[in-house]
Amino acid sequence: TEVSRQRERSFALLGVGVSYEPNTALECYANFSQNYRAINFNDIQILSPTFKVDSNIQDESGFTADAGVRGALNDWLAYDASLFYLNYNDRISAIQSTNELGIAIRYRTNLEQAHLYGFEGLAQANVSRMMGWEDSLSRLSVFANLALTQGMYDAPENTAIDGNEVELVPPVNLKWGVDYRYRQLSLGLQYTYVGRQFSDATNAGVDDVQSGVVG
Repeated sequence: TEVSRQRERSFALLGVGVSYEPNTALECYANFSQNYRAINFNDIQILSPTFKVDSNIQDESGFTADAGVRGALNDWLAYDASLFYLNYNDRISAIQSTNELGIAIRYRTNLEQAHLYGFEGLAQANVSRMMGWEDSLSRLSVFANLALTQGMYDAPENTAIDGNEVELVPPVNLKWGVDYRYRQLSLGLQYTYVGRQFSDATNAGVDDVQSGVVG
């Protein structure tokens, strides 16, 4: 079945950012911007007979706000720490449902409002400089990046997802590592930890899933 659709859009997205530097080693910042995500081809593509798309699916909108500090401590530690908030209106996602024959399907539609908020921090330390080992030939540094995120649906008209966690949003995302350089040789080691998360807005558990990609 061939389908042809055309949607024209014209709009302005507004944003503002402020920054204050009390000294050369510290910067305080805050930002606010409106967001917009148009429906793309993947949102309306039918992948299999067990997949269905809402014929009235709409674009997403919302806004993002964040505030934080960044700078350097002495001459060996650089850091950036911020709090953020992201608001989705009409978030697009696929949920478990059934068709008119009672067969389990994946149904992509707008899922009302979603809120995401959390903390993100980054720190990088030049260990060689801190310990007084630094020279022109070698350098040892360590880094860590931590993101703590909470996402919740606010959908009073859809009790199946109201109050649920937003899918594919890990509560903890941690990366840390070590980097060593000697002349032209660089050796790096990185560790990543990603917290357990739901892959479906209905927050299906381990024992009640009907697909290998849900739960």
